[in-house]
Amino acid sequence: ILNHLSNKDFFKKINDRFELNDEVHLTNTNDSISVFTVLNLFNSVNHSILIITPNIFKAQKVYEQLSNILDQNNIGFFPQDEFISNELLVSSMEFRIERINTIKKIISNPKRIVVINLFGFLKPELPLTSWLDSIITLNTGLDYSIRELTDKLINYGYKKEYTVEKIGDFSIRGGIVDIYPLGAKNPYRFDFF
Repeated sequence: ILNHLSNKDFFKKINDRFELNDEVHLTNTNDSISVFTVLNLFNSVNHSILIITPNIFKAQKVYEQLSNILDQNNIGFFPQDEFISNELLVSSMEFRIERINTIKKIISNPKRIVVINLFGFLKPELPLTSWLDSIITLNTGLDYSIRELTDKLINYGYKKEYTVEKIGDFSIRGGIVDIYPLGAKNPYRFDFF
């Protein structure tokens, strides 16, 4: 379908404008045409595409449609709570984890489609250097200060618990450090002799 559509004048004009770094606004169309347009662009360019939707509901809908077609490594979701009261009181932990995972994907592989709602687009974000500086890498055979590691984890928002049960928890018992990092399927255990 994409090969057939890419030869149509409509899609050629959009691709040409996009290659010239012109903004492309799609209005008065249905979801299927929008999704095909984005997929056509994604296949023809060598950089990321940012899709900004008016609200979180629309962002989730677009993300789900694209997720059914694209590999998960090629798409990211950057949801942001839309009400200031939500932001001040309780920001959704799932949304926070999703945003961090999307940033992690962008850092590791820049070409992808990122779906974001307007409020998420308008909210300031940390600079890339801050995200790169926050990556903790531990290698076997090297010496680390458990105290410094604890301070870093707390500064990055991890919560010290007796046992690690959920993402964002860590525990220290003697030389054993358990960490459940964001984006991991299971927690990690480090044994410092």
